[in-house]
Amino acid sequence: MAGAAIRDIDFLAARLHGRRSTLAEGERLDELCRLHTVGELCRALGVDAGPQSSADAFQRRVLDEYAKELTTLAASVPTEYAAFFEWQRYRFHVENAKVILRGLWAKRSVAEINDRLIGESLRGDFRVTRELPADPVEIVRLVDVAPCLIETVAALSEVYLQFPNLFSLETALDAGYLAELMRRAAQCKGDEGGVSALAGQETATFLTMLALRGIGNYKLPPHIVAAFYVEGAPLSRATFERLATASLPDAVKTASGIAFDALPPDAGIHEVEAACWNRYLRLANRLFRRGHMNVAAVAGFLGIRRVEVANLITLSEGLRLGMDGRELRARLIPGETQ
Repeated sequence: MAGAAIRDIDFLAARLHGRRSTLAEGERLDELCRLHTVGELCRALGVDAGPQSSADAFQRRVLDEYAKELTTLAASVPTEYAAFFEWQRYRFHVENAKVILRGLWAKRSVAEINDRLIGESLRGDFRVTRELPADPVEIVRLVDVAPCLIETVAALSEVYLQFPNLFSLETALDAGYLAELMRRAAQCKGDEGGVSALAGQETATFLTMLALRGIGNYKLPPHIVAAFYVEGAPLSRATFERLATASLPDAVKTASGIAFDALPPDAGIHEVEAACWNRYLRLANRLFRRGHMNVAAVAGFLGIRRVEVANLITLSEGLRLGMDGRELRARLIPGETQ
């Protein structure tokens, strides 16, 4: 039976190596940036986004297909990897939960909220209330989220009571999601820590951008930003706290080599974020190549697919807005020009 399982993984990894050639990356991504409409994008990729071929419909279909792929692959790998892949799929559920919370906050109707949810296979249940509870735990209980996320919100309830806004709630949900992602990644064995490195990079990206934007955009005091730290992240707690008080050039220097590869000291926040995701893609590619014919290749492939999905969403938005192809290409990962 064990031998059959190994052969199944070998077959799956071989299939994914073939599938890799069909992804929208490299020269194919360059070609897609030369298109002019979302309809052309749908036809080029064979995506059925309905008769209108809107950017919203395209994005929902792309996200839904990726979620289904995560589910399919989770059914074909060892238990610990399955748990990791299933939790990656849960990220979309967390995003839907945040959309619901925003809708409830703004007193939108159920129909309006449902219209903004992503993916037919990603929807959850939620309760409508005229007034949101004062307790943040009771607020997130209005949406269907995992107990570990509710526990994180409870642990950060003092932050919410000081800053009762959506940012506090959403950041707590993200922190809880990433803490569980790190925990599940640590259970994956046999890939020399590749899956943990991938999860760690995602967590480091979250913390880096939180430190930079929490202070600059949301005017939060450093001790509040520091409360959202995710244990086990590549950025140590001390490093994260330094980021939360540093100027942007100092922050770039502090996080360089941990959350992203080297950047010039005058790099802006958008360049930092792009560099973080470039590093994520590099780690996914390394895991895919190193795993070659085993389950690590599946994890690497899904990381590569995640970047492809993000690129396709950015691409569809750029086409909707009529952006120039060269400018649009520079916004994709990796940020190469045509």
